[in-house]
Amino acid sequence: MIKSVFFSFGINFINLLFPLLLIPFFIKILGLGIYGIIVIVLAIINYVGIITDYSYAILGPIELNKLDKNSVLINIYISKVINTKFFLTLFASFFLMLSLYCYHIFENGFFCVFSIFLLFFSRSQNVFWIFIGLNKIYVYFYFYTFFKILSIFFMLFFVKTKQDLDLVFFILAVSDTLIIVFSYLFLFIKHDFKYCFTKINEVFCEFKIGFRQFLTFLSLCSLSNSSALILGVMVKPEVVGIYSVAEKIIMLIKNCTGVLFTALFPKVCSIGTYDLKKLNRFLNFLFKSYLQLFIAAAVFLFLFSDYIIPFFSKISTEEIKKYLICLLPVIIISAIGQPAYMSLIITEQKNKYSLIYLGALFFNLLASFILCFYFNVYGIIMSLFLTEIFITSFLNYLTLNKFETNFFKNL
Repeated sequence: MIKSVFFSFGINFINLLFPLLLIPFFIKILGLGIYGIIVIVLAIINYVGIITDYSYAILGPIELNKLDKNSVLINIYISKVINTKFFLTLFASFFLMLSLYCYHIFENGFFCVFSIFLLFFSRSQNVFWIFIGLNKIYVYFYFYTFFKILSIFFMLFFVKTKQDLDLVFFILAVSDTLIIVFSYLFLFIKHDFKYCFTKINEVFCEFKIGFRQFLTFLSLCSLSNSSALILGVMVKPEVVGIYSVAEKIIMLIKNCTGVLFTALFPKVCSIGTYDLKKLNRFLNFLFKSYLQLFIAAAVFLFLFSDYIIPFFSKISTEEIKKYLICLLPVIIISAIGQPAYMSLIITEQKNKYSLIYLGALFFNLLASFILCFYFNVYGIIMSLFLTEIFITSFLNYLTLNKFETNFFKNL
């Protein structure tokens, strides 16, 4: 478990640190306006990409574990996911094109749009879930780390002026494509993976099985990316860039809950399948640990914000600091909802938590548009804060409302 925590944290840390390292470079070379455009485009890709990810980040590893190293069945399942993702990618491409048109991204030229689509297609074929299910996270970590670091060097070497926006997306796209290529080569060579066709009715069955989890991921993605997209409609790209610096710092800490979830979830599964009281004791320990850990992280950011912010941007530092401080409670509220979320998953209450996240999705979008219209960036922050309270309150209520799943009483 410690090994999984280390490599999962490494992948997610690089995934979050990667844009953070490039923020000062983008702002210095491209300016806040162009950086704002990058933020908007990446938010669009993440939003649309949730369609192709569907539910496999959670359900995929669970299914592979059930197959118990049966190579034939594993090949069939992975092939089924690949084929399902193909149809989802075609569907998602339409929304990507429509979104780029609405935000006037086509004005940046053919090569820029081509690079954005290439980046989207490479990310739509994410295979991290396979390596989690096969307990080979360390292999993916090596591929991911190498090509991400390589892309940073190419970015620093080739991106020189504001006219190089298309190169930014092209380098990101090539990097992600190489990760996918080498990952599949590993599966072909070391795991004897063999692709096979899937019947169309089995593809539709996959749609049905993962739909509830997809709604949950859609809601989570909305919380992570809707802010930039809504701000992109209401304010100038420069303002989006300023807010994004503060949000990226917060998300670096907040998404550590996702890292811990990836690493701890197999342990939760193994406990929860045979001993509910032992699971509750473990979740009780997680709740207290998460609360202490993320309060400490919030205090650290508050005390050292004057030293952290200039590393990313030497422009508008006071404004970034105000946004950062306002966002600090979000990481604490989000963290204390994670043990309840794990409990609902392991006790197979998929319908309940998916409804919570679906409700949060509509609440977040409605509140963001209304509050942003009146209060601009501070409206987005208020919306994010209220949405996290909405999710965490309902997750804990559904878990603690029953004695069997109450990890404060049934120990």
